[in-house]
Amino acid sequence: MTSSVAGNRTAIPGRVHYGATKTGLTGFVRGAALELARTGITVNSVEPGLVLTPALLRFAEADQIASLAAATVPMGRPAQPEEIAAAFLFLASDAASYITGQTLTIDGGATLGDPASSVASA
Repeated sequence: MTSSVAGNRTAIPGRVHYGATKTGLTGFVRGAALELARTGITVNSVEPGLVLTPALLRFAEADQIASLAAATVPMGRPAQPEEIAAAFLFLASDAASYITGQTLTIDGGATLGDPASSVASA
């Protein structure tokens, strides 16, 4: 499943409906994983943070996105779509056969805390 850090780990003003649905999806993942575990079916989700997608570029200019990432993401940049896709490939692989009911957050550290503090200590 594709979830989001919004709702599960952060809130976005004006997007309460989005956060609420993503939080509900996380509950679904956990419940479905519990119900399906004995059948060998795994159920997990990926929670992306800021991702440089065509949709994001329709709402903001590249320099605005770069400024936002610099201010909010400890790694200092948005994710590339391929980085998010790699998480799905992992979860679908045999290497993840014992992982179920989990959410994998891929946000460059954005939900860890204040990125300014990590820059100051570097």
